[in-house]
Amino acid sequence: MMQRYPLVHKPKQPVSQPQITTPVIGEGRFARIAEGGYGHVILQLEPNPDNDGCYMLWSVTLEFTPHNDPDYLLTTHFLNDVYHGLCGAIIEDKEGSYWVSYVPFPYENTNIRIIGGSEHPVDSRPYYYRRAAYLALEDAISKLGSDRSEDVPMPSNPSPVSDEAMLKILLNPQLKSF
Repeated sequence: MMQRYPLVHKPKQPVSQPQITTPVIGEGRFARIAEGGYGHVILQLEPNPDNDGCYMLWSVTLEFTPHNDPDYLLTTHFLNDVYHGLCGAIIEDKEGSYWVSYVPFPYENTNIRIIGGSEHPVDSRPYYYRRAAYLALEDAISKLGSDRSEDVPMPSNPSPVSDEAMLKILLNPQLKSF
């Protein structure tokens, strides 16, 4: 049986959340040439047939990689960083009197299957894989459609002020992003 990694997911509403019905692939690449950092993650959002929560599944094998390409075989060396990047991306929390969400993830019973990525022999760093996992999840969710966009606004052009500011999305539409 495949190892499942539970993701921290606290939906802010106690009502039933939407379900993902069709698998969607997202890709995140985070590279900073001047800083010598690189991370690349490819994931697939899919329904969880067990209906028991949100899990990350590590399925990086040649049969699951895009186009069966061995260049997309991500080793388990960065598994922990990808996992923590996903947990940090979907958590919701309350800061002051405002709900803060990092990636709008209102879906229940969803598996996030890591199917690939790539590594750089010198520049691969843990932080860059956490960030690439965030970007891959954001990419996959953006492909699901805009039917939930009124609930959680996505910034049209995030400002590169700081990493923390780039990650946070205030759910109160009257406030501007950091």
